[in-house]
Amino acid sequence: MKWFRSNWISKLFDNEVFIRVLSIVIAVVGWFLVALIVKPDSIGNISNVPVSIEMDNTDAQMLGLEVVEGGDQKITVTVNGKRYRVGSLTADNFEAVARPDKVTSPGTYELDVAIKKRTSITDSGNDYEIESINPAKITVKFDRIVSREFSASESNLEVLADGITPAEEFIKGTPTISPDTITVTGPEGDIERIAKCVVRTDAAEERSETYTANGTVEFYDADGQIIDFSDNPNIKLSSDKYTITVPILKQKTLPLTFDYINVPDGFDVSALKYTMDNPSLEIAAPASVIDNISSLRIGYVDFRKLTLNASFDFNISLRSSMKNINNVESVNVTFDMSAYTSKTVRIPYANLRIINKPESIDARVTTQYISVKLIGTPEDLAAVTANDVIGEIDMIDQKVTDTSSVTLPVTVTIPSKTSVWAVDEYSAIVRVTPQ
Repeated sequence: MKWFRSNWISKLFDNEVFIRVLSIVIAVVGWFLVALIVKPDSIGNISNVPVSIEMDNTDAQMLGLEVVEGGDQKITVTVNGKRYRVGSLTADNFEAVARPDKVTSPGTYELDVAIKKRTSITDSGNDYEIESINPAKITVKFDRIVSREFSASESNLEVLADGITPAEEFIKGTPTISPDTITVTGPEGDIERIAKCVVRTDAAEERSETYTANGTVEFYDADGQIIDFSDNPNIKLSSDKYTITVPILKQKTLPLTFDYINVPDGFDVSALKYTMDNPSLEIAAPASVIDNISSLRIGYVDFRKLTLNASFDFNISLRSSMKNINNVESVNVTFDMSAYTSKTVRIPYANLRIINKPESIDARVTTQYISVKLIGTPEDLAAVTANDVIGEIDMIDQKVTDTSSVTLPVTVTIPSKTSVWAVDEYSAIVRVTPQ
């Protein structure tokens, strides 16, 4: 048996594979013995340790300064300690801080980096020491974060769509954007460089209807040079999309018209002669709008104001979708009243009549007469007497809680004459009593 064991061991050491495996095992065991007993300490580098900028209770914070560049830097920490511990360290075991204690104005500064261990109840950090950090200083830029608005109304925003052209019989309106204001937020130094904002589209086509597309926002300095903010994460816009609208409007000349109000029953308004200083107006609007319009109404002529020297001024008011090509702001209408004359008559008390009186009210006219001015042809006016003129006092909306005298409007009519009317406005005093 003894011979067998000796022979087996002898054969084992004659095996080349066994000898190689045994050599590796002895080397590993030897390395562990050296690492744990002969040289238990080791030096190691831990990379990608983030540096935080501590702003609390600093002058920079009080001055409203913020980090605009260099706020996301990382350092490498060199440590010396137990070999087994050094090998297990990561960036999470350290806290790197830089404080801007000497920063008092916008600019670029070098800040010292302070490093410390992150410890806990289960990890005291006593089995290694921090030897050094690299870099020991970081370069950081500080500035105030401000906002500025750009809009066409402030003349610092321009919308360009030069490639969009109108078809024949059409015109191109002023391009606009939506939202109509661009607010830019970023470092004060960058924002102050901006002299003008441009929103453009490079599309090129002929159009017979309004064009809409997303625009590209550009910024220019005082020298007209474009400012490239594409790599500046601190520049932020109030919207991520600005829509350009280019109105394409159809032109058309439309006659101007007006209507009459308070016209005497049976009066033929076509018999009136007048002149307009601008009888028509050239406008532009979307084809879908202007193709359905044959004239433009400018307002109303009130017969109560149609005197012998009647002249009326009307302001031109168009829909928001229309453009006034002539830039005419008002139109004058002057009537030729040479075929008419005037006279004044007194409406007697008997012809001052209350109409639409509620049953709950007792009403009595206390005005004895009203002098009214009449306009008409000489023939018709000569035949009108005071008894032909009626003054109506409408009480349909009157509410009475106690006895009082109220002043109410009087509507003057001449029932027997269709070409005679009263001008101006009149009123009468009525004594009212609740029943």
